[in-house]
Parts: sequence; C-alpha cells; structure tokens
Amino acid sequence: MKKDAQKILISAGMVFAVIIIIYGIWHLVDTKGQYEEAVREYDKLQASVVDANVTVPEEKENVPDEKIVPPITVNMEELKNQNPDTIGWIYYPVLGINYPIMQDKDNKYYITHTYQGEKNAAGSIFLDMNASSDFSDDNSLIYGHNMKNGAMFGSLKNIRNTEIVKNNPYIWIFIDNIAFRYQIFSWHDAKVTDESFQTIFDTSEDKQEYLDYIERIAEYKLGVSIEKEDKIITLSTCTSDSSVRFLVHGVLTDEVPEG
Repeated sequence: MKKDAQKILISAGMVFAVIIIIYGIWHLVDTKGQYEEAVREYDKLQASVVDANVTVPEEKENVPDEKIVPPITVNMEELKNQNPDTIGWIYYPVLGINYPIMQDKDNKYYITHTYQGEKNAAGSIFLDMNASSDFSDDNSLIYGHNMKNGAMFGSLKNIRNTEIVKNNPYIWIFIDNIAFRYQIFSWHDAKVTDESFQTIFDTSEDKQEYLDYIERIAEYKLGVSIEKEDKIITLSTCTSDSSVRFLVHGVLTDEVPEG
C-alpha cells in the first residue's frame, strides 16, 4: 500500500509539472500575441492622427532656432472623440516613442489596457492620476511599460547612450492646441519610494532641493540650466528589479501654439 501511495504521488506530481509547463508555454504565446496586437493598434492610430511637418529643422542641443516648429501635428480632437481619457501625445522618435497619453481616475487601468480600452499586457502610456492634465504641475509624472519588443517605454533605457540625447535633446508633448518642448536633463534608476517621484512642492525651496537632488544622482551631467520656477516631466518605466524604476527627466523650454 505504501508503494502504491508513492506511485500515486509521483504520478500526480508529474501531471502537475506538465500542466505548469503547458500553462507557461500558453502564457508566453498569449503574451506575444497581445504585444503584436498592441503594436498594430498603435501603428494604425499613429497613421490616422499624426502628420509629420517636413519643414522642421534638425534639433541640435544649444543651437538657437529662429522659429521653433513642432516635428509633427496631432489631431487631438479626433483622439478625444475616440477616447475621452486621452489628454495628450508624447513624441521622441529616435527611441520610437510616439503614443497617446492617457489618464484615468486610478493608476491601474492603463497598466493593462490599450488606448482603445482593450485588455492587453502592453497597456498604455499614462499620466499619473493626481497630475493636472494640462501639464501645469511642477513635475508631471508619466508611466509606460518597459516592453521587451521596445514598444511603449521599452527603448527608454537606450537614452543612456549620451550621443542619442546630445543629437536629440527634446521630448515633445502635445495637448489640445499647444506643443510643449522639454529638454532632457537627467536619467537614473530609483527605488519606487525614492523622492525622485515627488510631484508637488510646498515651497520654492522644496522644489530647489528636489532639483539639486536630481542633478546629484544623475548618471550623466548634461549641464542643462534649470530654475526652480521651471516645469518638468518625469518618465518612469520598470526594470528587472520590481522595486526599481528607470526615470528620465525633462525641463519645459518652449510652448508652441498650434498653427
């Protein structure tokens, strides 16, 4: 009887192991399919609402522009008609970042849903639920997945190649009839509890302390001048360590009215 019981346990264990393997394979295939579907969805969206401005001069660091021209135009009206949760568009083409920015009443929904509201592991780029949708906060925090296929913020880590930033110093954000241009000034890893995620400051001194801290922990010194009155954005994406995020900061340098 004892041997029979052992055989039963061994057989049950083998069956369980096979089930786990099958589930793992199914999960990988399903996730890959979701990623591919998300790429198709966002590619289609980009083609329908984004137009390139062919006359835009090359954007180099510290080169004065007679007239700043946004590199693209975005049909925000159409985006909001399709999904009222759309509050903007983010554009940094050298890393393939060309997506709508969403915002929900919590920070969970767009982790697992695309722009169209489809449940998908790729999720969306989204603004923190507590942020002002017009990007008027001292620090506007934007999240995106670190996708293995490079989608969303999956390529953001490549910003560590300093030549990329020197030749492409600006991140663009479009809202309604205004294009905001932000110059990248810092990037680094940070624990999820780190003060780098602070977005509201009680005093100008608190804001200055924050900026000093960001400059101190920056992985590379770009020498970008920032004042405590300046508005900044922080892009956040996950890393291989679940307790750590990779952050990129940009300072608002220009607001360009549409047209």
